[in-house]
Amino acid sequence: MCGIAGLIDTSSATLSDDQRMAFEKVLESSSLDLRGPDAKQVLHRENISLCHFRLKVIDTMDRSNQPMTSSNGEQILVYNGEIYNYQELRKELTDQGHRFETQSDTEVILIGYRAWGIDKLVKALSGMFSFFIWDFADQVGWAARDAMGKKPFFYHWDGQRFAFSSTLESLFTYRADLCEVDQVSMIWHLFSYAGHQHGSIAKSVKKLLPGHYYKMTSEGLTPHRYHQIGFRPKHQLSDQKILKDVEGLLRKSIERRLIADVPLGALLSGGIDSGLIVSIASQIQGRGLKTF
Repeated sequence: MCGIAGLIDTSSATLSDDQRMAFEKVLESSSLDLRGPDAKQVLHRENISLCHFRLKVIDTMDRSNQPMTSSNGEQILVYNGEIYNYQELRKELTDQGHRFETQSDTEVILIGYRAWGIDKLVKALSGMFSFFIWDFADQVGWAARDAMGKKPFFYHWDGQRFAFSSTLESLFTYRADLCEVDQVSMIWHLFSYAGHQHGSIAKSVKKLLPGHYYKMTSEGLTPHRYHQIGFRPKHQLSDQKILKDVEGLLRKSIERRLIADVPLGALLSGGIDSGLIVSIASQIQGRGLKTF
């Protein structure tokens, strides 16, 4: 878990000193500190400001800190999450002639964007993520969220300025007037016991939709859907086939989540799910797993 935040002014070539100072208040946000206690970094360049709060899991070296800039300086990325198939994607990109300077999944996203473009990139990623890429060459920004919406992405767009963050509270730090309550979202939450998919409890703050990426230019903000859950076709399978397939998928998904350069542990709730995950993870690792 990491924290990301950013401010982009599409109406100007440079952020004003007041805008940068207002944005830097986000750095004081305790909600982002809790998400990324291992490193904190901010970058101001032309008409954008980006910051990242890092929890080090893969490639713990400082070379993998963010915001991360491409080797030619034309693209910059802030990203929260984990890409489970980053090693396969890295090999594919390396075979195509691309060079990597880190061992991180972050750089796979950055180089993948340069090699394939945004649409092919997000469809190739298997994981939980929210990220923002600013492309200086094309003067375009791309905000993306994983298929199931596991990683948060809150944003405010006024037609010229785009402010975003992993937490709602940090956006209030940037602009206190954004905290006006949305009555519709409040009612939705009270009656459905869940937040509105697109809106937030704050009237002027929205959530990036799961399975979507947004294109941002001086002309506006445009959503694109890249993933949709399908319920067809219906398969007629035997009980044995179902058990075998589910076990195979479960083992594969757990194995992918065990990739880390730091010690891993698991939270046991006392239920079947967490007990099954710990059992399979221990089998894959060939040793016991620390549990809490």
